[in-house]
Parts: sequence; structure tokens; C-alpha cells
Amino acid sequence: MKEQLLNVEAAVQLVASKPRAERTKLVGELLAGQVDVGSRAKPNLTGKALLHRRALFVTELHRQKVWAG
Repeated sequence: MKEQLLNVEAAVQLVASKPRAERTKLVGELLAGQVDVGSRAKPNLTGKALLHRRALFVTELHRQKVWAG
């Protein structure tokens, strides 16, 4: 199953609902993909938003002690 990181809170709850042995694989799926931040003169806001969402996701996983990564 290919998961997507659309909602940080929902993704954290999804990871928390899985057995510890499966969490790393799921986190990897949620963080997978490429981000195009564009040129320095005109950054791609969609890419920056995704990077920001990824950072919030990993931070929340650690804060709630769901994933040690």
C-alpha cells in the first residue's frame, strides 16, 4: 500500500496504530518521493510546503515517542 503524507496528525496516528516492527517501513513510505523546490530566484511553494509537512511529521513522531527513527 502506498501511503501519502497529506495530513500530519492523521499520518502520526496511522503510524502509532501499527506494530513497532512495521513503523519504520510505513514512515519511509510516507516520506518517500522527490521535492522540486525550484530555482533560488523563484522557489516552488508546493515543494517547500511538502518539505515543511515532512519536517512537522518527523518532529511530531519524535515528540509523541511513536518513532525513534
